[in-house]
Amino acid sequence: MSVAVAGAGGLAARELVSPVVSLGVVLLVCALPLLRRRPALVLAIAALSIAGVGLVAYAGAGLASPGLYALCLVIVSASLAVGLRGALVVGLAAAATSTALLLGSGGGVEAPARALELWATQVTVFLGTSVFVGVAVRRLRAALQRSWVSERSARAALARRDEELQRRRAAEDKLREAVREAERANEAKSQFLAGMSHELRTPLNAIIGYSELLIEDSEDVGVAADLNRIRSSGRHLLALINDILDLAKIEAGRMRLVREWFDVSALVNDIAGFVIPAADQRGNMIVLDIDQQIGRVHADPVRVRQVVLNLLSNANKFTEDGMVFLRASRVERDGAPSLQISVQDTGIGITQEQLARLFQPFVQAESSIARRFGGTGLGLVLSARFVEMMEGSIEVESTPGEGSIFTVTLPVRSTSAELEERHEERIEAARAHPGDAVLCLDEDPRALDLLCRALESTGLFPIPGARVAEGLALAREHNPAAALIDVGYARGWETLTDLVARGVPTVVVSVDDDVGRSRDIGAAAHLVKPIERGALTETLRATLAGARGDDDGAKADAGEG
Repeated sequence: MSVAVAGAGGLAARELVSPVVSLGVVLLVCALPLLRRRPALVLAIAALSIAGVGLVAYAGAGLASPGLYALCLVIVSASLAVGLRGALVVGLAAAATSTALLLGSGGGVEAPARALELWATQVTVFLGTSVFVGVAVRRLRAALQRSWVSERSARAALARRDEELQRRRAAEDKLREAVREAERANEAKSQFLAGMSHELRTPLNAIIGYSELLIEDSEDVGVAADLNRIRSSGRHLLALINDILDLAKIEAGRMRLVREWFDVSALVNDIAGFVIPAADQRGNMIVLDIDQQIGRVHADPVRVRQVVLNLLSNANKFTEDGMVFLRASRVERDGAPSLQISVQDTGIGITQEQLARLFQPFVQAESSIARRFGGTGLGLVLSARFVEMMEGSIEVESTPGEGSIFTVTLPVRSTSAELEERHEERIEAARAHPGDAVLCLDEDPRALDLLCRALESTGLFPIPGARVAEGLALAREHNPAAALIDVGYARGWETLTDLVARGVPTVVVSVDDDVGRSRDIGAAAHLVKPIERGALTETLRATLAGARGDDDGAKADAGEG
């Protein structure tokens, strides 16, 4: 009996040799990739597998159910530690070990068949568990990594955006400071020029006046000639000073036009009569061609005279023994009647290169021309600026050696003149209705007119202000119920601060979208252009209602007191 049992045990052991060898080969193949990086783990897996397979024949008891759960936890832990490939190796080792331990209680001849059956079952269970856990862990790691990368990218983007916003704010602050500094410098320059104007003109007027008196009293021809030269030089210097001051006023935005109706024919004839003596000295003939039906225009006669006189004087100066033509007529420009005055000469002409810098201050065509003919280069600059202010245009055509043609076109009645008259009517209406008067500050004439029209359509009375910097003065003069302001112009934010400090409910209407700054100053609302009329009307009504409610509450408190 004992011999039979021993023979059966030997037979069983011999039958287990093939599975043991197969299992060893599988384990070695799976563990080889980990040998260099984790040799200790590979050795542990091999030892565990060999020990487990050996127990197929010799183990005497099965593994309880809690042991299986613990083994599953070991597999999961190994999967988390070594990844998918390591989880496969651990799963094979765990399958072999559990199979051996479960077969320990069976023994007998059926052990090999049972061992193979349990081996297949355990391999399926544990490898499936290992693969599932490994894949899940891999996907979880990838998802977490993507999440971390996205979070880092988002934080980096936010940091870059904050840095960009800070740079923009710093640049805007520097720009505002530069604008304020330029305004202060411009103001200082204007004050200096105004003071110098008085200091220079006073002695010049005395020099010119006394020279004229001496000329009248002088009986000596030689002395009279010298006095004429003194008077001529004084007048030339006075004209130069006037030109410089006019240019400074234009650049500072302080030049104001005085528009009125005047007769063009009389003005042109008067200018021609003034230049004819100088033309005779240079051997030039001035030819007038004036349309007798030209009539009157609505413009600044002083500035029109200054423009035509500059052009005619230049034509005479750069022409010798030639012809100068002065023409004036009515034309149509953009469907509107316009005045066209042209001055043509047969003088030296202007090259294309010289035309490019013709209207730059203190610049003449060439230095040789400046030495030969003199002048400061201010006449054409002022002429162009005055024409632009009167909503006209100036054009030049020239051929070197043949002469030049300067053409000035002015509207018979400018749009700005019509707006000024309309604004005066609006101011008069607002004075009669102070409780519904709204101050409108915008330096764009069309935008200002649109604001005024929007208010008029709702029964309010606008007080137009074409210069934002004068907003506080207008508020003191008219005491409006509310105000609209575009802060995008010089001293815009400062004027907003002054109006709020005065207690005027103010709505910002501007392309500047710095709403936070408006709120910090105390503006009632901030609307970003372009805006709808309905939004403007609703916002303004709410602002007026809030202001009137505060006034009523203050009056009630005063009455109770």
